[in-house]
Amino acid sequence: MEEARQQYELGMGCIAKSEYRRARKHLRKAVEMEPTAANYHLGLGECYFFQEPPDYPAAIAEFKRAVELKPSWADGYLWLANAMMENGEAEAAVSYYERAGEFAPDDPRPAISLGRCFAKLKRYDDAIRMFRRGIELKPHYGKASAHLFLAEALLACRAIDQARREWEVVLTLKPMYPEHESAADTAREMLAKHKR
Repeated sequence: MEEARQQYELGMGCIAKSEYRRARKHLRKAVEMEPTAANYHLGLGECYFFQEPPDYPAAIAEFKRAVELKPSWADGYLWLANAMMENGEAEAAVSYYERAGEFAPDDPRPAISLGRCFAKLKRYDDAIRMFRRGIELKPHYGKASAHLFLAEALLACRAIDQARREWEVVLTLKPMYPEHESAADTAREMLAKHKR
């Protein structure tokens, strides 16, 4: 058990350094030693998800195993849905995002991610509803991106004035995260493109 945990921690450390081949080796050992540890499967799935090129089918298999082992784990469902989205399975991802939201109703990530999924499916009214829900939950990070996603969905519905308000909000946010500067640049570009 202790050795499996050490392998897991080594693997996650390798992921943080983008050393995916080494991460896979450690995480596979952790899973072999302790096959019922959901977080070890999740870690291995993350490795497959982030490696270049990504192996989304392998990531999906690991995330599915994680939620089988821990069926009320919001992060497991969120990662599973993300991998399915990236693998071109947006329609199937919807139910997993919904499950993540059921198990973590105060976490903005499932709502914002489900909004992105709905936008990809061109279900813009649903996307707008989920983006607003995610923003209401006050995301700790990615707030600027959430407003940009909402503006994009509003623009797709031809609600240009509402989209402009979202871009303006982005420009008022304090630069607390690395994504802020690029989000602010995008907001400025979109405001210039869609002048009143």
